[in-house]
Amino acid sequence: MTDDAKAATASVLERAAKECAILKEKAKAEGFKEGYDEGKRQSLEKCSKFVDAAAQLLADINSHKDAYYLENENETILFFSLSNDKIAAMELNNNFWRKIKNLFPHSKHRKDYPAVKIGRLGVNVNYQHQEKSWGSFILNYIKQWMITENKTGCRFITVDAYQSAVPFYLKNGFLFMGQQERLRYESHVGDTVAMYFDLMQIV
Repeated sequence: MTDDAKAATASVLERAAKECAILKEKAKAEGFKEGYDEGKRQSLEKCSKFVDAAAQLLADINSHKDAYYLENENETILFFSLSNDKIAAMELNNNFWRKIKNLFPHSKHRKDYPAVKIGRLGVNVNYQHQEKSWGSFILNYIKQWMITENKTGCRFITVDAYQSAVPFYLKNGFLFMGQQERLRYESHVGDTVAMYFDLMQIV
């Protein structure tokens, strides 16, 4: 990753931190210390997560993952990072691996299949819950990108989704990485759930 790209992403982090600080100051001015309504609390939590994700995005760049962002003149709207991944037999139970393997002709059967992994995905709190879903916009962009300029040759998109984000990914066509991951979600076990999207659904 070039120094310019690192500097640009550091700028994203700086702006996100400033936006979070502004929200906190507004909350304090409106009675933050004495308690505030649920809407303000959720806004602050989302903004804090946005800042945390921005920090991780910078770490992703330094670890040679590809990171991207969209901003206007005043603020960062969204960002995401991608890295190479695979769906491998040794990491899955036999029943689910058989399901994956059956998606391919016998001549293409192997021990793993290439994928691209969504590492970090963040949408500015000011752009959430709008008529245009920026989160879905990111996923659709990645899907189209992978089928039109797929330099990695991947068949799948993977993600370790936070429990609270699972409905969002399900709505966008992602599936659980086997019955075990579905049960983890339904039982609220663990922080994340492994999911995948088969790009052949849109080819």
